[in-house]
Amino acid sequence: MVLDVYADDRFVGRTSMIGSPGVAAYAGMPVRLGKGRAVDTVCALNTAVRMFSTDPPKALSAAATIVASHLRSMQTSTGTPGTVQQ
Repeated sequence: MVLDVYADDRFVGRTSMIGSPGVAAYAGMPVRLGKGRAVDTVCALNTAVRMFSTDPPKALSAAATIVASHLRSMQTSTGTPGTVQQ
């Protein structure tokens, strides 16, 4: 979670984050599949520096769990581990 991207060294030079549309706050939660492997991230962006109500925000944690569950069910339905088809 980054409450102020302008004060965080990880965002220095990342124009995609600090340029237009002017992201100022970021919260992310990894989407994890088997053995804890992170395959993506669910995130929330805000154009204003802000505090989040929890660390990590409960809604992001729930969304990441839902996405992981959906990806696992897609893997099961295709019969091919590690492959997600649309």
